[in-house]
Amino acid sequence: MVSISDLQRKARQIFEELDDAEPTLVLSRNRTVGVVLKPNIYEELMDELEDIYIGERLEKLVQESSESDFEDWDSVKQELFKDE
Repeated sequence: MVSISDLQRKARQIFEELDDAEPTLVLSRNRTVGVVLKPNIYEELMDELEDIYIGERLEKLVQESSESDFEDWDSVKQELFKDE
């Protein structure tokens, strides 16, 4: 945790000392007002969020589909690898 005043005064030092695995909370009057993350943590979170969104979207599409909307795997393989 870091206070907003410290962040304003010692930003470079605080960014250099960020934890590689956990977010740093920014406090103002003992209330969390922000979160600072290393870029790799942010990217991992965004990737996970995207995976969750895609999974939920796919699940919804499958539920809304009928069996005739799908192809069997052998037909798909034939189409994909017909030029090989």
